[in-house]
Amino acid sequence: MALGPTIGGLVSAWVGWRWIFLINLPACAMVAWGVPRLVGEERAVSPRKLDFAGMVLLTAALCAVIEALLLARSSTTTLAGGLAAGLLLMALFVAQQRRREQAIFDPVVFAQPAVVGVGVLLFAVSIGFWAILVYLPLFLTGVFGWSSRTIGVALLCATLPMLVVPPLGGRLVNRVGWRWCFAMALVLVAMGNASLMVAAAGSAHQFAQIVFGMVAIGVGAALAHPQLSGAVVALVPAEMASMASAVTIVARQAGFALGIAVLGVLLDPANPTGGFSWLFAAATVASLGGVAGGLLLLPRQATGQSIGR
Repeated sequence: MALGPTIGGLVSAWVGWRWIFLINLPACAMVAWGVPRLVGEERAVSPRKLDFAGMVLLTAALCAVIEALLLARSSTTTLAGGLAAGLLLMALFVAQQRRREQAIFDPVVFAQPAVVGVGVLLFAVSIGFWAILVYLPLFLTGVFGWSSRTIGVALLCATLPMLVVPPLGGRLVNRVGWRWCFAMALVLVAMGNASLMVAAAGSAHQFAQIVFGMVAIGVGAALAHPQLSGAVVALVPAEMASMASAVTIVARQAGFALGIAVLGVLLDPANPTGGFSWLFAAATVASLGGVAGGLLLLPRQATGQSIGR
């Protein structure tokens, strides 16, 4: 995660942008070869049947909403139709799940405040950090006119914290608990996006504000993101752990995709620099929503208390 954007920038600058897709193939081949040989196998006593209809309905609902947002600028009719189709497909998914004996997502799991809180936090991090990474190269090109190689190196300000900060997040959880750890992390992400927003509007200290913004969102995301999957498993009853973990995966990926689409709608293609102010403002609001979700929905968990409680 930390080196990917930089490697992508270097590959696109030296070899060509098409190679950023091909360079993944050797890594995928290594994983395909190594997992069956190195990862232990474990099967459930009563395995669940795959719900292909449910997976198709849920995926189609997300695709309809995302596609509608991506095409929002071209036609408001397309936006309205896509959102309506997404809501209809989601309603069909809920109805289909209620008829199944083993649903993909048991509604009981959403009655757990911790699951909802972690879901909100995942959405906030996906929008405030991961989706922002997609648009930062465009922003840096518009502001400074940098090459892809330079931008790849500059993005290390936002991605390198993922290499060194996560262990600090684990210690912070033990000292202050889930609630305050995630709140502080998302405050940093909000501060970083607010700094980028001010820089996008044009200021005398634009370079410093951009560097501070990238470092802040990187540190905040590194404090929160690696801890979220562990948090949801630790904060729910043991029998719900696997389903709660699955919810976090869907929330993470859906939040990333929806975040890219929503931020893209706010971006003004006619304004290469100032149009980013609204984009960073939306990411700031999403990050503050994560702060509120963490404070309101997660347990305090005093120092020294078992994380399983």
